[in-house]
Amino acid sequence: MLIGKGSTVEYLTDTLIRELMMKALDGVELDGRRVIVIIPDGTRTAPIPLMFRLFKEIIGKRVAKLDYLIALGTHQPMSEEAIGQLVGLSSAQRLEEYGNVGIYNHRWDLPDQMIELGEISEAEIVELSNGRLRQTLAVRLNKLIFDYDQIFICGPVFPHEVVGFSGGNKYFFPGISGPEVINFSHWLGALITSYEIDRDRVNTRQASDRQGCRPDKEAYTLLQHGRQGGFACRFVYWFTGRILAGRDRAFITNTHPLG
Repeated sequence: MLIGKGSTVEYLTDTLIRELMMKALDGVELDGRRVIVIIPDGTRTAPIPLMFRLFKEIIGKRVAKLDYLIALGTHQPMSEEAIGQLVGLSSAQRLEEYGNVGIYNHRWDLPDQMIELGEISEAEIVELSNGRLRQTLAVRLNKLIFDYDQIFICGPVFPHEVVGFSGGNKYFFPGISGPEVINFSHWLGALITSYEIDRDRVNTRQASDRQGCRPDKEAYTLLQHGRQGGFACRFVYWFTGRILAGRDRAFITNTHPLG
């Protein structure tokens, strides 16, 4: 189920965005649960300060914990000052009004913060790369997310020169995964070339999706069952002039706006 609104002639107001968020979150079972929101870093443009405030306002009193994980991929960790700018908080606000909200960098450079969920076999890599690469690929994620019952992905969808478009499973792979994932996807993208990325049916986006949705693999099992029996993954995506909020379980990847 998708809840959203778009316009080609006007911007969405804060009031309307709040109404959409409240509607989207109304039916989600969050009372007493631990929630983590995955957000982009400062290299992406999105109304993160607004969304940060709305999550706190709408569900802050319902949940047992509300934290954020910055999907760095392999970007450098953000400083405390940069994080404050990302979410629109002063140092005083961060310590006082939002003192119980954790905001974490994805430390892709620290192996002890990762958990290996399985691997993509050499045969699958050959298939996915259309014979361009022959290797295995470890599927590793930031183990922090397994301390929570509910994951939200909150971020923009843009054209992307390596995976065709951002969003969806890209927030997991490579957003909060090990460095080998981004090394693989960017090398494959270089071999395909940016011009052919969206024209090639066997591409880097499919490789990202293969890691995220694998019903026959341990990775999918762990992602589905998570902490104390299970968590769902939901999303809030921003397109140009649109907001969409989804209640679908697992990972939504085919989210291009049509028309």
